[in-house]
This record gives sequence, C-alpha cells and structure tokens, in this order.
Amino acid sequence: IAVSRQVNRNQFQSELKITLPQNGVYTLQVAGANSAVQSGKYSLKIANLEPLSVSTGNKKPTPKVENENKLQNLEEEFKRSERFTLLAQADQFFQGGNKAKAEQLYRQVKRPFELEKNSQILQPITNPKQLIPEGQSLWMQSQAVWKETSDPSSLQKFVQQYPEFIPGHLLLAEAYKQQQKTEQSLNVLEQATSLFPDSYELIIAQVQALEADKKYLEASIAARQFTLIQPEHPQTPALTESADKNLKKFQGRLEGQMVRRGILGTAVRVGGCVLLGGCNPVGAIVGEGVKMGTLLIQGESGIGNEIAGMYKRELPIVQEGEIVDYVNELGNKIAKYMGRNDFKYEFYVVEDEALNAFALPGGKVFVNTGAILKTNSEAELAGLLAHEVSHAVLSHGFKQVITNNVYNNLGEIVNAALNNTVPIGNIIANLINLDYNRDQERQADLVGTRVLATSGYAADGLHNLMITLAEQKGSKGGTSFFSSHPATNERVAYIEELIQRNGYNRYAFEGVEKHAKIQEKITAL
Repeated sequence: IAVSRQVNRNQFQSELKITLPQNGVYTLQVAGANSAVQSGKYSLKIANLEPLSVSTGNKKPTPKVENENKLQNLEEEFKRSERFTLLAQADQFFQGGNKAKAEQLYRQVKRPFELEKNSQILQPITNPKQLIPEGQSLWMQSQAVWKETSDPSSLQKFVQQYPEFIPGHLLLAEAYKQQQKTEQSLNVLEQATSLFPDSYELIIAQVQALEADKKYLEASIAARQFTLIQPEHPQTPALTESADKNLKKFQGRLEGQMVRRGILGTAVRVGGCVLLGGCNPVGAIVGEGVKMGTLLIQGESGIGNEIAGMYKRELPIVQEGEIVDYVNELGNKIAKYMGRNDFKYEFYVVEDEALNAFALPGGKVFVNTGAILKTNSEAELAGLLAHEVSHAVLSHGFKQVITNNVYNNLGEIVNAALNNTVPIGNIIANLINLDYNRDQERQADLVGTRVLATSGYAADGLHNLMITLAEQKGSKGGTSFFSSHPATNERVAYIEELIQRNGYNRYAFEGVEKHAKIQEKITAL
C-alpha cells in the first residue's frame, strides 16, 4: 500500500492518497489525536471487507447498511476531532492574548446566528419621532381615544403593532391601573420586560407596580434581574438596594403571618407538656411545625442548608478531588458575578448519567456527572451552572415553596410528614423541584448568559447547551434541565437576541482540553 499525506497548515485540511493492491471493498479507520499538542498524528488501518450481500428475509441491518453506518460514524468522529483541535488551538491563542487569531479559529467552528444573517433584532424606541409616520399618527390617535373613552383597547392594539415602542407599554399599564385592573397592568409590564429586560424605564415601572400590590418577593426578583443584566447602569446601585429592601419586607411579612397562625413561638403547651422540640407524638407535630416555621423565617439560606444536607445523605455524591475541584472552580467563578453576597455558594457533583442539574435556595447547586459528560466544553458547563445559580439568586426556588401555600397548609403538611414518615425536608424539596414556569426559565437564561459573558467564557455557552439539550430529550432520570417552559427553539432564539443586542462575545474561551480530561476521569469512575 502506498500512502502519501499532504497538509495545508493554513487551512487545516489534509489530503490522503491510497493505492490498493487489488480490487475489492475496503474500510479506512482513522484514529485522530485527542489534543492540540498531538494534532496531525494519526494511526491508519486498511482492512478488506467480505463481499457484500443483500438479504430481504431478515430485518437485521445488511452488511452494506452496517458498513454505511460505520463510515458515517467515522465521518462524524473525524468532524468532532477536527472541531476539538480547532477549539483547543483557539483557546491557546485566547489565553495567550492573541484574541484576533483566536476569533478567526472560533469562527471556523461556529456558525453565524440566524439573527446575525437576517438582522431581525427588535430595537427599543423611546421617542415617538423614531416611529415611522404611520406609527406616529397611530400613537397620537390611540392616546386621544383612551383619554376620551378611558378604554385601553386602542392602546393595546398599538402596542401589538409597535412592540418596540417603550412608552406604549408604559401607558397601557397605566391605563389598566387607572381602571383598577392590577393583574392586567402587571401582565403588560411582565411581557414588556421579557422583550426588553435591559430597559430601566420598564423595570422601574414593574418594580413600583409590584410594590404597590405588596408583591415584595416578585419586586425583589425584578429589580435584581436588571442589576445582573445591566451591572454598569447608573441606576444599578439603587435597584440593588430596592431588591434587598423588598426581600426584607417579604421576610417580615412572612414572619408576621407565621406568628398570627401560632406556628412560631418560644414554647408550645400540649397535653400538659411544654414543648419546643416535642416529647410525644402530638409534641412531635408541634416540633415539626416549629421547625418548618423556623426554616421559612431563616429564609433561603436556611431552607437551602436543610435540603442540601438531606440530598448529601441520599444522593451518590462524587468525592474524586479533581472532578470536585473543577466544578467548584467553575461554579465560584460564576457566582462572584451574581451579586448575592448573603449566600454561601456550594457545588456538588452527583453520580448520575442524566443531563441534569438543580439549584436550592441559598446557592446550593448539584450537577450530574451526565451533564459534565454531555457538555462539550467548560463554557457549556459554566452556562449550565450559571443558569442554575440564577434560579437561586433570583429566589425562584424560595418562591416555589411560598406560592405552594406551605404556611397556609402547615398542619396538613406536618401530619402528612409524620403519618408517612416523610421528613419536612423532603416535602420542601419536592415543592422546590416542581418545574419552574416560563418566566422563571427565561429570567435564568438571560441572567445566566449575561454572567457567562462577564466571567470571560464564550457568551453562547448556554445557547450551545440548548442545542445539545434538543438532542438529549430522550434521556431519563428525574426532573430534566430542559423544561418545556419555554420550548428549546424559543429559548435559543431569545438567547441569540440577547447576545446580539448587547454585543456579548461568543468568540471567547471555550475550555475544551481540561474539560475533556475531567470527562475521562468521570468515565473511569
């Protein structure tokens, strides 16, 4: 066999010429190098195949089909190897400071976003003069009709036709407010901020409306989301203060409700016995009630610590030092940009093949080994962690507990826990792990992407993970990261828009080599 190999190093392409000694059907197996250092080193194996035959009497793949599948798998493996090599080289250039060369290589691997090609990003407008003439005329007509009739339907039609016009959303929300239709007003602002999460005018209106409706936890979440997406905005310090203030108001209101229901107290007398923890079956109920109330008053960190302790006892937690250190390094790198210094962040690796991760209140995050194995780079795994930490930072899990009426149904919950020997911690954990709603998933996606970009990773890490998730929908194993709220293709689209609108760098560090080494260690477990 005569083999010659020519390489054009500028284009990273190879040409392989093979002369075979006799007629026949052959397969060529190419084992590529696994690191950029060894790139260009291949082992080649030429093997003669038996004559092919086609059988219609049996449903098993024919040798011809099997051969085609093998060739397809080899081709896909070669493409993955080539992609890995390019990304590893780009990472080296990026870390070495040659970001222009790094971007050139990253662009060879990454396809342009659809929005990049079509330029369909919706740009916000705040001045009526920026509207087209027809829009300016319709805006004036809509305002006139509303002032004359107090009917907001004309404003609603205008907003539907010109969703990019911020004053339209604000006036429509105000119109509903004047009619004392609070929920409709809040819905208008919620929809508007989902379109433009970085609009200060919309966010401040939403926060004020939620405060007026005494929805202090929701007001805190809305303010904090803005501070994380727009950390350099001049009003970010004021909104951070607002987020903290409203969270404390919520905690105070919750504590007042607990006291009024008799759930909290220094001691409770039952059957002639003064209890704080319980000394008989009835006392145990009181003790669990006090425990539940205490956890809720301690807030996110208290609940998170309780449930994390339970999970650490029940789940197969990975102890291998290098794997644990890797995830902790990534997680803490992300967490420092999250703006919640009241949390003690902790990251744990669970030995489970499902592509999944979850966060508890207070910043306790658990990630499966399956997620590490099925992500393609540090940037993708960091995107997953950023998404989950965002849920914790935005108090989503804590809100799940509260909105599922834990304190309103405390007696039933405690009785159920005792009768079925299920600890209070398990019940709270089940409430936390209910699927997040559409808005919560979107908030975590947007905040996670912003933090990912700020931390120095490729801004499309979470976006690329979504593409991977779309291919993993058949996987099993508990509550999955790829929630149907909203659909994956919709999530991909609005993450692309966020990256484009804010100029986040998707041609930054991917981190493929170290990630591959950690994957090898996990596979060896």
